[in-house]
Amino acid sequence: MNLTAYRKTVERRLQIIRCLVALFLIALVAMRLYVHIPEDDPRNFITGMITGMGCAGSIIAAIITVQQTKALKDENKLRQLYIAEHDERCRLILQKAGHPIIIYLSLCLIAAGMIAGFFSIAITIALTAAAIFQLLVSCIVKFVCMKKM
Repeated sequence: MNLTAYRKTVERRLQIIRCLVALFLIALVAMRLYVHIPEDDPRNFITGMITGMGCAGSIIAAIITVQQTKALKDENKLRQLYIAEHDERCRLILQKAGHPIIIYLSLCLIAAGMIAGFFSIAITIALTAAAIFQLLVSCIVKFVCMKKM
């Protein structure tokens, strides 16, 4: 178990997360200050959706950042995080559930839905629903595999 290399990996991961959150916050402030969409415009729905999903992603990123920062300060927590991330049983379960490809595909569906939302809200809702359904099926498969193994 090489915790020094893993510590560097976690630090690099934290830097990436912090940069993404900062970029989102800058984009959010710029969008709110410089983009004015009338209330009855259908694009207002998409703007709200992008803002909401971005805020939810930022909150999740903040939770991950706090968790991993605490792990960096405590050697035992870092070891537990390493073991949890490199556990063969968990890796097999995640592989059977289609991780990480399902997450990437779902993010692509949501991004495509947001872009298509400027043309048709029905497409946005359909693509977002498909992504949510995909993630739910993956979670169900993951829980079933956890019970079996």
